[in-house]
Amino acid sequence: QVVGFTDKDDKSKGKKILGIGIIGNHRILPDLFKQGVRGAVVAIGYDNNIRERYFYELKDIGFEMITVVDKSVLIDPSAAISEGVIIGVGCIISSMVKIDQNTILEAGVIVGTDTQIADNVFIGIGCNIGGGTIIKRNVFLSAGCSVAPLVTIGKNARLNTHGYSAPRYGW
Repeated sequence: QVVGFTDKDDKSKGKKILGIGIIGNHRILPDLFKQGVRGAVVAIGYDNNIRERYFYELKDIGFEMITVVDKSVLIDPSAAISEGVIIGVGCIISSMVKIDQNTILEAGVIVGTDTQIADNVFIGIGCNIGGGTIIKRNVFLSAGCSVAPLVTIGKNARLNTHGYSAPRYGW
């Protein structure tokens, strides 16, 4: 059962996202835990550092970090998915894939056989990851990236469909 969303401040309190209310700012999280709420998800996609900070803050409070997988996702039974992972609509996870904690795969991501995805990675809509790929910690792949098989993407890399990191607002 979903209790609600929290936000960084109270400006959004009372608003709804997908029919679920924003119940307050992040400072209410310890109280929610004391009231018996035990599971949490960090649904911040576009900033790996902020998502990572909240992930560990929630764990320190005592929350179990829930993995959320859309019902349309195809996951080979040999794949290993860690805690706090979010896998969006229409993703395909091939055999022997390993996805570590606090990682987000947006809609339509295809992950090839024997790929390893480290902690705190963001993979944008429609990315295709070739088999045998290693994606290191804190990598950000923007929408539509294609990664050739057997490639290693180093820690903290930011890639977009043009092969380099663009400014956040415009080119």
